Amino acid sequence: MAPIKDIISLGAGCYWGTEKYVRNDFQKRFPNSIKSATVGFMSPDENHMKNPSYRQVCSGTTGHVEVLDVELNDPSEGMVKELLRFFFLFHDPTTMDRQGNDAGTQYASAIFVSNEEQKKIANDVIAELQ
Repeated sequence: MAPIKDIISLGAGCYWGTEKYVRNDFQKRFPNSIKSATVGFMSPDENHMKNPSYRQVCSGTTGHVEVLDVELNDPSEGMVKELLRFFFLFHDPTTMDRQGNDAGTQYASAIFVSNEEQKKIANDVIAELQ
């Protein structure tokens, strides 16, 4: 069985915009920090539809959010904190299911974690910024 990767999935509106901010702007601040970054969909519902199409997600009926799956070269607490602080700089998490002109449930602000350590770090960063 292959090991589980330390991927953190970020929902911040349109996933192409999220990808641009992370691949370009975050990498300028922290060169070579991103091992991989791939757009996709995530749902907080474990009974969600498997492998929905873009059209299905945009219908608002699947419960999925557009996300960027990010794997860091250095998944230490410090670097994950930097990524999450940056995440809160480039989008507005207070607008329900919307970022700018993009509106719909697929544009929700969300953080999906791979492990308990990431969950603790995300909660710490949220508490720090509130």
